Amino acid sequence: MGTKFFLAVAGLVAFCSGGCAESPPSLAGTVTLDGRLLDRGALSLVPIAGGPTVGATIRDGQFRIDEIATGKYRAAVRGFAKTQIVSTTAELAAQSNTVQGGPPPDIAAGTIGSRVEVEIRRGHQQRDFPLRSPM
Repeated sequence: MGTKFFLAVAGLVAFCSGGCAESPPSLAGTVTLDGRLLDRGALSLVPIAGGPTVGATIRDGQFRIDEIATGKYRAAVRGFAKTQIVSTTAELAAQSNTVQGGPPPDIAAGTIGSRVEVEIRRGHQQRDFPLRSPM
């Protein structure tokens, strides 16, 4: 029994050394503005206790940050307007006269939910940012 037990424990230790360790903290989620996915933007997390800022690109309302330190952060979301390259002045005039149903331009100051506190714990976390335009 002693040898079998030892071999079982040794095998478990060998197996776990390659993949049983807890994964570093990570954060992923969606960002919406007034119920619509934010097309493009940036999410910044500033550690409240000090340290380097961590960030992620928002594409099609989705973001992901891998290997972030645990702790409390102040989150800030910024949206970007769609840009379109045109080759003629006629295309430029047509584009400026057309209101497209795309994403909103830069998120206005005072947007509800664009600056919140986030606590990062061990393991993977899902955090959504449902933003609302100021009244």
